[in-house]
Amino acid sequence: LEGTDYLKDPSSIWFIGDTVVDLECAARLGVTPILFGDVETHGQMYHGHAFRFHVRTLDALTALLQSTISEAA
Repeated sequence: LEGTDYLKDPSSIWFIGDTVVDLECAARLGVTPILFGDVETHGQMYHGHAFRFHVRTLDALTALLQSTISEAA
């Protein structure tokens, strides 16, 4: 991503994953963690790791992406 505008605001990059390791990587990189999968969470936490959005299906992920794109336009 070096040489792009994305590094000016790393939170604009989404890291979508289904494990604690994925959420930890997102946090360490400073990007937005998105939890994927039909898992039980406690508020905005999954096994002690924060996430911004939780989507359980590909359809839900698609809807989130579409709504985010619509808001940006």
